[in-house]
Amino acid sequence: MLNSNCITRQIEEYIVYKRSLGYVIKIESQELKRFAKYTRDIGHDGSLTAELAIRWASLDNNFTRKYMARRLETLHTFAVYISAFDAQAQILHMALSAKRTCVLLHISIQMVKFCR
Repeated sequence: MLNSNCITRQIEEYIVYKRSLGYVIKIESQELKRFAKYTRDIGHDGSLTAELAIRWASLDNNFTRKYMARRLETLHTFAVYISAFDAQAQILHMALSAKRTCVLLHISIQMVKFCR
């Protein structure tokens, strides 16, 4: 793939893997490809980080909390997969609060709280 970076390659491999298992992941793959494009656009060539995920999920002030949470959920699934191959990738552990719609991301021992 032209203009490829680490995350773009990992996402393409992940999509191929999920489809080989019989999953139809149209919307998930579209979101992941948007994330890959974002990482290329900002010149990121490293592993998945919580900060990168949060920045991407909240790019537009018009995004609803539910949509931002969905974007992070999509990255969480990818992060679990890729962490088996990339020791630097951070897994996003999420807990959603129904009342306040806060997204809690737990990375290792640290917890980042992201509320809008």
